[in-house]
Formats: sequence, C-alpha cells, structure tokens
Amino acid sequence: MLQLDVASTVNFYALAEIVMGTVPSWLRTFTFRGQTMLQATGVVDNGASLANHLTGTLFVEDFSTRVIEGDQAYCYWNATSNRLTCADLRLHMDGGVLAGTVLVNTLNDPEACRWEMMGVVEDVNLHQLVARTSSKKQEDPIKGLLSGRVDLSGDFKEGFRSRLLGEGRVAIDEGQLFRVPVFGGLSGILSKIVPGFGYASQTAFNAKYTIGDNAVRFDPIELDGDVLSVAGAIRLGFDEKLSGTVRVKLLREGLLAELIQGLTWPVSKLLEVRLTGTLQDPGWRPDNLPKELFLKFD
Repeated sequence: MLQLDVASTVNFYALAEIVMGTVPSWLRTFTFRGQTMLQATGVVDNGASLANHLTGTLFVEDFSTRVIEGDQAYCYWNATSNRLTCADLRLHMDGGVLAGTVLVNTLNDPEACRWEMMGVVEDVNLHQLVARTSSKKQEDPIKGLLSGRVDLSGDFKEGFRSRLLGEGRVAIDEGQLFRVPVFGGLSGILSKIVPGFGYASQTAFNAKYTIGDNAVRFDPIELDGDVLSVAGAIRLGFDEKLSGTVRVKLLREGLLAELIQGLTWPVSKLLEVRLTGTLQDPGWRPDNLPKELFLKFD
C-alpha cells in the first residue's frame, strides 16, 4: 500500500510514458501548448484487494483536439481501482464554456473500459467558432451565441472515433446564420428566387443531433426568421462530407404570391434544396423546381 500526495506539472505525454509505459492513441489526439497540472492524494494498493482510492484536481491551459480549441479546462476527480469520476468539469472555449461530468468505467480491463460525458454548452461565440473551423476568411464578425447539451460515450481502443455514440441539442440565438459558410450557398439560392431576401434575415437555429456510424446527424433542424423558415435534416460525416435536404417555407403571404404567380407547380416541392459537398466546400442545389425558376440558376 502506498500513500500519495503529489502535484505534477509534467507534460501529459511524458507522464503517460512514466505511468503507462506508452502514450495511448486517444491521448495523442490532444495537443498541449500551455501549462498542465495534475494533483493527487490518496492510497494506491495493487495487491489482492485493489483498494485504490485517489482524489485530486486537473488543470490544462491552451490545448486542442480535432474539434475543440480549449483556452482552459479544470475539474475535480475521484478514482478507485475500477472507476474514475471527473466532476465539476469546466472547459472554456471560443468565448463560452462547457460544464459537465466525465465518467470512466472498468478501469481494470482495457478492452472493456468505456467513458461517458454529460454536459451543457453556454455562450460559445459563433464568429470565433466559425473562424476556427472554416478555411474561408470572415472579414466581419458573425453575430450569434451557441448553446446546447451533449451526451457522448466511447472507448479508448484504436479507432475509437468510429465507435463514438452521442446525442444532444444545439441552438443559436440572435445569429447571422446565412453568413455561416455552410449555409452561404443556400442564401445565394434564396436570394435568386425570393424577392427581398437578405442573408441576415435568419436569426435562430435549433437542432437535435445524434452521433454514430462515423457521422453527426442533425434531425430535425430549424432556421427561423422574419421572412422565411427552413426545416430539414443534415448529415456531417467525420470525413467532413455533407448531405441533406431542407424545405423552405415563406412567412409573408405577399412574397409567396409573387413567387408562385403563374406557376402550377406544388408549393410544397417548390422550395426544397439539397446539400452535398464538404464542410469546407458545401454545395446547395434546388430540387424539383419548375423550369421558370430553374433557369435562374443556369
């Protein structure tokens, strides 16, 4: 039995080499540029009883993964021989914060070991998020704050991304949604067929999402504004490929009358738009348009 009371500022890669003899693949997905600190107090007993019991704190500054650029993260943790709990987790990123809990189960069996995270995201700055994830330069700030909920689970084995599972909600309030690059092509289409349409007209976004099979599926999604509403479903693969279909509903009777004057095409099919391409190069194309409107895109 060993009584511990330690604090380490050793880089987590080096610490993993010391404790585990190697740096696991899931840890290599993180890049650490700033200060790291791990504090631990308790008992380690690897005898027959495996009566390990440790508590401590974790602090990380300036780090990143494939999808997260963290300014700062910290939590209180509690570990036994078979379970790790990270409570009061707070991750500061893109001007906002993710608050939640991480659980790691079956620590004594690497093959069966799994983790789960439950959290709430608040006040992420939409402009900072878009600027970090898009290759297209944004000259003017994009207004909007993102919030949501996330429930995510996975394992630590090689190829773990393909086995990620999750669900949640995401919302954007008071946002300039059609200035977000993925919706820019849709804005261009609507500007051609909807009189008086402007890309700043949509201000609210809401969606449920699920994660699995190497993709995030947003279904349903809703974009609301004064001129029109957009509803549909979008799939974003982990390879950044996009697919989906949305349907546009005009909210002003005058615009609808002007748009369909002289047309016999069903209005429910008139404003259906399909999404293809990638996150960096999304492509929007109207489906089922009558030839009177389709010619506007040639």
